[in-house]
Amino acid sequence: MPTYTYKFCDGTVKKVEVSGTEYALLADFDKQEIQNNLRQKRRNIPLARYVRKEENADRRRDKAFKEDNK
Repeated sequence: MPTYTYKFCDGTVKKVEVSGTEYALLADFDKQEIQNNLRQKRRNIPLARYVRKEENADRRRDKAFKEDNK
């Protein structure tokens, strides 16, 4: 019987013996999850990237406004 390894979010690891069909099904689920995570990661851009650009743009605009209104 194959051994499937469960990895929990708290860092614990548990190995469980499963049947061959269950192991194939679990391995397929793992593969689908990895592919989905990669697919979603390519389409998302971190919000922090836009926040930094806005802060820099605001500072330049404020500086230009102060210089024009002296």
